[in-house]
Amino acid sequence: MEEVGPLYSECDMLQVVPNLLRCGDLPQIATLVAPRPLWLNGAGSRFAFTRNCYEAFGEPQSLRDLEEQNADFARRLADWIARPKPGAAESVHMK
Repeated sequence: MEEVGPLYSECDMLQVVPNLLRCGDLPQIATLVAPRPLWLNGAGSRFAFTRNCYEAFGEPQSLRDLEEQNADFARRLADWIARPKPGAAESVHMK
């Protein structure tokens, strides 16, 4: 299984967002999505901070943290994206 890859702090490459590391690294930046649904594949223990934040929001089920292989990953990700979104029916009828 291929891992997520290096964190920003572990790279010598140009930063995509200037000064991002002053605020945190990928596990901290990923928490900005919380409590909305987020899929991490192969994140491992390096994203414990992200998992803890989802638990603190009371939405641990909104964070998918799996170790999927190639074919399984593509199929399950497509199913996850196509799933009915919570609150979608109400937002259509709001004025």
